[in-house]
Amino acid sequence: MDQNENIIQIGFKVEGMTCSSCSSIVQKKLNSLDGITYANVNIATEKGQVQYDSQKIDIQTIVNAVDNLGYKAILNEERNTQKVTLKVKGMSCTACASQIEKSLNKMEGITSATVNFAAEKTTIQYDPKKVRLIDMQKTISGIGYELDLDEDEDDAVDQDELKMNKAKKIMLTSSLFTGAIMGLMMIHMFVAPIPGYLPIIAALGLPIIFGTGLHVHVGSWKAIKNKSPNMDVLVTLGSLPPYLIGLLGLFFPIQAFIEMATTIMTFHLIGKYLEARAKGRASQAIKKLLQMGAKTAKIIVDGEEIEIPTKDLQVGDIMVIRPGEKGAYRRHHS
Repeated sequence: MDQNENIIQIGFKVEGMTCSSCSSIVQKKLNSLDGITYANVNIATEKGQVQYDSQKIDIQTIVNAVDNLGYKAILNEERNTQKVTLKVKGMSCTACASQIEKSLNKMEGITSATVNFAAEKTTIQYDPKKVRLIDMQKTISGIGYELDLDEDEDDAVDQDELKMNKAKKIMLTSSLFTGAIMGLMMIHMFVAPIPGYLPIIAALGLPIIFGTGLHVHVGSWKAIKNKSPNMDVLVTLGSLPPYLIGLLGLFFPIQAFIEMATTIMTFHLIGKYLEARAKGRASQAIKKLLQMGAKTAKIIVDGEEIEIPTKDLQVGDIMVIRPGEKGAYRRHHS
């Protein structure tokens, strides 16, 4: 018998861990057991993975080893789990993705959850008997983000293109007003004083700070409320207080920093546009690449060559790919 046939890999949840030292103790104990070839325990997700030789050790022994340390091992029933990939809206940085990932992994019934910030998607493996998608949506909504449960997107509408255009519009609007403020500032400082200069720049700065930059302040509030400050918080602190303090200059003889506030916000929005464009172009390129994949595959059955949909491919099928044809390689065939 092939020795590899005895090697089994399982995943399980570990309850009772409170710090990285706990996960290290469990991991060290598992790796010391005879028959275990690999063991890893993650404190952040409270999950463990073990690869073992079924001829030398059984599952119950592994579970007992964890329980004897004072923790509780709960095996994952992979056959009862489903995997789904959903869109996540409202993320502004990798810290947002990390927060969503942690919140999902803490939910009962979720085996694993990973969030891709660049693609703005999350892949979740869960037990539908223990948790529903609507519960996940409520959890994500509770921390300030949105989980889109509608997986069927209109192919005629390029969502990436819409996001790039929206970011571009916001950036150009903010740049236009900021450019006007900078121009007036140069004239006021180096050419001749402009009557009513402060009220003018305060009016020009209003649509920047509370218009094009409003979503930044909303994101900052959500981040602070969830005790996970991000880049939006820094931008808000650098733009909102200086602008509000600058308004006091309309009534008191103090130095105003409205120009600085609008410039900081505009530079941030320019960066947001460049980020949206880079992500959008990359996403579009990936979509075009996936569209090049074959929809059907030719396999050998009983000595005859037949054509079937790629979704019907099974492990062990013998595929026929001639020069110039598209290959329908899938992960489980590698």
